[in-house]
Amino acid sequence: MFDKRKTKGQFNPTLLTNAGNWMKDKDWQKRSNHLYQSMEQAREDHEMQIVRKKHQQKQIQYTALADQYKLHVKQKRF
Repeated sequence: MFDKRKTKGQFNPTLLTNAGNWMKDKDWQKRSNHLYQSMEQAREDHEMQIVRKKHQQKQIQYTALADQYKLHVKQKRF
């Protein structure tokens, strides 16, 4: 009937660092809000697509330099 959100015990005051608080809040948001989780996943997928495209463009650039100047260009490894 209703989507109950389990928030008991999610706000732990013993985490003293900002990173710990951020990770805890992020985890709580993902569990409590499914729309947020899907939007966050779509954003991460888009960012990974951009990184892959930049990597591919860099590989093309290295290949063009090697062909144009007959140089050995060190290939990046990921």
